[in-house]
Amino acid sequence: MTMQSHSYPPPHARRFNELDYWRRKYLMPAIDSGQTIALVGTGDAEEYLRDFRLDGELEQVWDPFRLHKTCAPERYCVYDLNAESIERAQALGIQAEVRDVCLAPLPEKYDYIFCASVMAYVHNLYAFMANLKESLSDRGLLVLTTPNSVYFRNCLTDRYHELDEHLCAFNQKHFLNWSAFLGLPVVELATFQALPARRSLKVALRKPLYALMDKLGRSNSIICVLKRRPNEGAS
Repeated sequence: MTMQSHSYPPPHARRFNELDYWRRKYLMPAIDSGQTIALVGTGDAEEYLRDFRLDGELEQVWDPFRLHKTCAPERYCVYDLNAESIERAQALGIQAEVRDVCLAPLPEKYDYIFCASVMAYVHNLYAFMANLKESLSDRGLLVLTTPNSVYFRNCLTDRYHELDEHLCAFNQKHFLNWSAFLGLPVVELATFQALPARRSLKVALRKPLYALMDKLGRSNSIICVLKRRPNEGAS
């Protein structure tokens, strides 16, 4: 079974700007390094283009446009299942291609592959993850983020608040299993608080709580970074 033909994440997924963590720690250094980058998933292209009209603002919140503005075309590509999302990206000059990663690896090998908030919408995770591994160059990094099923608010309400729109849920132990399955060592495994793209006073006042939840592994998002070993043969 392959993934349904919608963009990932789908249009009803909430939009976040995590520039204060995984983008700051991994995406921005990857851009500055001059290495090759693949982004799997366009996000909700239609809503971003509608809500963030200025180039500078769009660059801050929409990763495909950020890559377009900061990287040479030969250094990156954006992949998604949804042809309409890819067409919107291509219309802005973004290097983008329709691709079902469940069916085959990416057409090139990359030094960095970013897959943010995608895994919860994938039907065949085993094929998806194996193909991502095969798309990594030697010593390449696979940066994954997902919602955290043990987010403290979920535990308080005794239900996973995004269960209806997600095909599966994840906690940190799941990523240890993926590391073992793929044979890729873990560089980082942690939780962090993904924050809305437009901040508010309420968000600012909650920062001490978010910092505590990070330490307890109860923030709303998980980051897992896996690294391909050098000179590893194809699996």
